[in-house]
Amino acid sequence: MDLRQLEYFVTVVDEGGFGRAAARLFAAQSTVSAGVRALEREVGASLFERDTHRVALTPAGEVALPRARRLLDEWALLRDEVADDGELRGTLRIGILTNVLVRGALPRVLGTFRARHPGVQLHLSPSATGSAGLGADLAAGRIDVAFLGAEPTEAVADRACLIASEFVAVLPADHPLAASRTVPLARLAEEDFVDSPAGFGQRSVFDAALAARGLARRTIVEVGDVAQIPEFVAAGLGVAAMPRYLVPDAPRGAGFALRPLDERIEWRLLIAVRPGASRAARVFVDAVAAEVAAASVLPGDSARTGIGARGRRR
Repeated sequence: MDLRQLEYFVTVVDEGGFGRAAARLFAAQSTVSAGVRALEREVGASLFERDTHRVALTPAGEVALPRARRLLDEWALLRDEVADDGELRGTLRIGILTNVLVRGALPRVLGTFRARHPGVQLHLSPSATGSAGLGADLAAGRIDVAFLGAEPTEAVADRACLIASEFVAVLPADHPLAASRTVPLARLAEEDFVDSPAGFGQRSVFDAALAARGLARRTIVEVGDVAQIPEFVAAGLGVAAMPRYLVPDAPRGAGFALRPLDERIEWRLLIAVRPGASRAARVFVDAVAAEVAAASVLPGDSARTGIGARGRRR
């Protein structure tokens, strides 16, 4: 069996089709298809149900997928451990939060990492379902590293906090609560809210904080782009509660105002590594942590450091 066949098989699953898998692997679609068929002949079973619209795993494919991932993981670890030149190689799949780029740190660290480790191919994947989707992708082995806006519910090898930020109230500039020095959480919960869709990290954290205090709220507008939430608030569509780190400053005439809450609710930006990830994943996490620690943060926010070689928080 050729390990490349396993890589074709896993990538077709992750990308949802042979064409997209071929594009990601920089291979011809016919090559990927032939490799998967050769693997099917070797295992003696069809791994995919194929039609003109989609590919889906057969029961045999469902059994084979986690084992194929483990074999590829073991090969990557073996290559890392015995390589004489110490160079990192392979593919690093990174799940990102579309609107949270650690204030420019992520593009910088990606550029530096790529220059230092040219043998590692970087593949970035956003999730339409926010942190919940990224956590599921991480647990399933579809990505190696993920930025998360909420604690993962699935098992991860390591995770560390990069940024900690308090929630603030985001109010229309002419809202009565905008005249307050601090906004009572219970009073804010009575308002109609603008927020991210369910599954996004900051929404999950705030909803959990309300539930812990016996409070509930009504979200009437859901906005997929976190950066646009203050604009919807300024238009009078509701109020919001957001981590200060994610909210732009409110210049004169912005139409919205920021006010502290009377109770502390903390949001954290995490970075997590899946079980069995390669050394490249851990090196990348440490590089991100170092970049964030060196970057400036907003008043009231704090930068945290990353994961050590054995998963220790430093």
